Amino acid sequence: MRFLPLLLASVIILLPVFVGAQSNETGLIPCDGTDCNTEHLIQLANNVIEFLIKMLGVIAVIALVYTGFRLVVSAGNESEWGKAKEMFTNIVIGIIIILSAFLVVDIILEGLTGKGLDETTGGITNTRSNSN
Repeated sequence: MRFLPLLLASVIILLPVFVGAQSNETGLIPCDGTDCNTEHLIQLANNVIEFLIKMLGVIAVIALVYTGFRLVVSAGNESEWGKAKEMFTNIVIGIIIILSAFLVVDIILEGLTGKGLDETTGGITNTRSNSN
């Protein structure tokens, strides 16, 4: 159990490298600071949401593997089996809540602007690639 905080810290520190948050073209921040405008703020919000969804996937897989390990190791101990089963249920409910929040934000943006999260920033990407 002592290795779990170290493993979690390593994943959180190395996660931006795995999902491409470090590079400037595909990273979280869409501009350098000199050419930033309001449209880049929308792009930044979209990038952060996409990054958090990717991070959710990695953390969910690690948590589900750990829960499965606890289920296997319980070896007939009813209290440990129940704790692991409850943990599994909580993980699945958490994933559903987070993805539902993403869906609600997308629906609200689509209702207000006529475009969803991905469509809102689609023109910005095309504008930047045409100007370079």
